[in-house]
Amino acid sequence: MWREEATFINPELMDAWMSYTEKLYSTLECDILFRELHEYRNGTGTFSYALAREEISMMTPVTWWENFGGRTPKLQALAVRILSQVSVKC
Repeated sequence: MWREEATFINPELMDAWMSYTEKLYSTLECDILFRELHEYRNGTGTFSYALAREEISMMTPVTWWENFGGRTPKLQALAVRILSQVSVKC
């Protein structure tokens, strides 16, 4: 679901992504993150393997990123960081 086109053309979501990455990363790191995001979005590299596509619905998101995100290390670290946060219901 996270690779659906609607996710990447949602202006509010992409504005939040840009704001978040600009606050935490240097310009060079942002460039790397955007290249890695492009690879994930397009399902290339490690993300093109049938096993990665099959396991995305079988594993927890953190475990999936740990297993299949190694060729996109900055995006992998960010995904694991975000997905590992505890959600508190108010």
